[in-house]
Amino acid sequence: MPPDTLAPEVIAETSIVSPLEGVPCFARIASDHVYLGNELYSEVWAIGPGIIQRISFQIGEGDDWFERPNIKVFRGEWSVAFSTSVESFPLHEGEPLVARLILRHGDIVRTFTWRIFERLPGSILHTSCEDDMDDITEQSEVIADGIEEPREDKTVSHLIPYLGLSVLARPHLTVTEVQFVEQSDIHSEFVFGKTRQLHPSERDIRLQTNFVYWEDPSSGEGIVFILLAPSRLVRAHWSLPFDFRMTFSREDGRREFHWEVHPGRYPLASIGYTGGEFGRVRATTLLQRVLHTFDPNRDGLLLSNTWGDRSRANRLNAEFISREIKAAAALGVEIVQIDDGWQQGRSANTSTGGVWNGFWETDENFWNVDKQRFPHGLAPLQAQAHSLGLSLGLWYAPDSFGELKNWLRDAEQILSLWRAHDIRHFKLDAIKTTSKLAEQRLAHLLQYLQAASQGQILIDLDATAETRPTYWGHISGAVIFLQNRYTDTGTYYPHQTLRALWSLASYILPSRIRAEFLNPCRNQEIYGDDPLRPSAYPVETLFAIAMTSSPLAWLESSGLSSLTLNAWRPLILIWKSHRLSWSKGTVLPIGKQPDGCNWTGFISIAEDALSGYALVFRELNTSQQWTLELPHFKSHSLKCRHLAGRGEAQHRRGRLHLTIPSPLQFLFIRLESDLLANTAKLKYPNSMKASETSNST
Repeated sequence: MPPDTLAPEVIAETSIVSPLEGVPCFARIASDHVYLGNELYSEVWAIGPGIIQRISFQIGEGDDWFERPNIKVFRGEWSVAFSTSVESFPLHEGEPLVARLILRHGDIVRTFTWRIFERLPGSILHTSCEDDMDDITEQSEVIADGIEEPREDKTVSHLIPYLGLSVLARPHLTVTEVQFVEQSDIHSEFVFGKTRQLHPSERDIRLQTNFVYWEDPSSGEGIVFILLAPSRLVRAHWSLPFDFRMTFSREDGRREFHWEVHPGRYPLASIGYTGGEFGRVRATTLLQRVLHTFDPNRDGLLLSNTWGDRSRANRLNAEFISREIKAAAALGVEIVQIDDGWQQGRSANTSTGGVWNGFWETDENFWNVDKQRFPHGLAPLQAQAHSLGLSLGLWYAPDSFGELKNWLRDAEQILSLWRAHDIRHFKLDAIKTTSKLAEQRLAHLLQYLQAASQGQILIDLDATAETRPTYWGHISGAVIFLQNRYTDTGTYYPHQTLRALWSLASYILPSRIRAEFLNPCRNQEIYGDDPLRPSAYPVETLFAIAMTSSPLAWLESSGLSSLTLNAWRPLILIWKSHRLSWSKGTVLPIGKQPDGCNWTGFISIAEDALSGYALVFRELNTSQQWTLELPHFKSHSLKCRHLAGRGEAQHRRGRLHLTIPSPLQFLFIRLESDLLANTAKLKYPNSMKASETSNST
């Protein structure tokens, strides 16, 4: 609730109110309580002795999720300082209101910082502690632009539970924990969920995860709690045994469910929602979008990388890349990324005796351009790419030696390649975050790149091996390079790529995932007569599977047959003309989880719920027809416009009736309401409509 609607007894107290006129968010402190929110939600935190306790969270005018304590909060001898500001962050949407609470007791300092965005029904809280100064073995040093060299923390003070216990006001919630899996070189399932309903017998539930959500089954309202941190696999050695905890107790005749969070030094996002699954997906979508504003000139582009055809660096030279640029331009690729081998130094992937760590110690010039393979450097190739409407990208491996002690050196090297050659897309590989210090340094490297490039550089964070901050560890300025799949080893199955995207889509924005499609003509003998072999699919379907993501042409464009090229090129043009509108919607998986035999796919629902898209796949299913309910659109009658694929669709009384005549085919359609024509001028500002037009090709 806004400050002017707070209870009279609170208004009467001496308080500090956010003095920021025109900011649609609020932050104030009164009577040892911090009040935060915007037009979508409000929350209240009580201040205790060195800790804070959430005592209220409301979505709009809905019921509270927490009970306020009946006793007065006592903070003892801790002094309080409170301030607000509007701050800008690279790639973030708008300028969030930042509220900062500092609690001090002698040499002990605890800082709590909230970021509140106008469109987000919740906040992001970051806690920090400065009571361990005597144990710091590596002092902080300001590097540049306010970024400090991380210091090595040998204490466990960051494990102190800064957030006090909260008491739930609703006793019959369902609680779902979601686990995310990386290291796709040895895994193929990337997300798992487990749901419980609160019950007094569940006296102590300890959750080790980044992602938890509560939902009230009576109303469909819920709260998503997301720890913006690497997964437990990465941070297991420096996090508490649990991240979230729910306990039940009986005190003085009262039955209470308690909620406890241990974020450590990681930001905690708490986002409210209504509308069940759709509302939850929309809420997590909003969070990811405010932390990384989608730029159609940088995000969601079609990127090619020749590593997928397994010649690795054997053919890598200026002549080969020049051919790739020409072929990629003919296909419709926008970024031609040169993988491992462009540099002077030799990695373990490209040479016997090469290294996978300690790059700077091996060769001071390791990251110079290889003069033998590229005697004229990268400039002529980038000029060729630009002349054809493309750009170059590069593979790079930050040095993990010494817990990434060379992080700043690596950052400057990447920036020098950006400045010299206008290279904006880098795939980061070989990273090993084996300690908290290494993880902090990697985070600083990524933040430094964003700040110095003003958000122009986009990073592909490789999730295929080692320990890296993939799904929730670093959202701003990065996408997830999800998996290495090859026809050479028989590991590329189109339905498995579809399964990965479909499974993650309820939690991770598909545009944040780099999903592959390969040349189906290669290595057909390896698959034999497997009915789900890549060559069994109509070639258009392979690209259609990747359309919801940031697509990866994991292949040599110059090696494509004219038949494959001519099949993909028109579909790529159609995809480009609609990807911006698709990306602005809330994307939901539909049908059953892909397993090679189901009807499945995705829908994208526009913000006004009057238009959207459906991308539907018929796997090896015997039925030509399928009916899907579409309850999230405002209109019961939507026009279906065929965009690509084979089949037809009709929308009647809230249901989509689909016909796809043959297995392994897809259908891509545009959904529009008759109401859209009457509301478009009111709904969208001219600047947005111009942006959509200018980015449709």
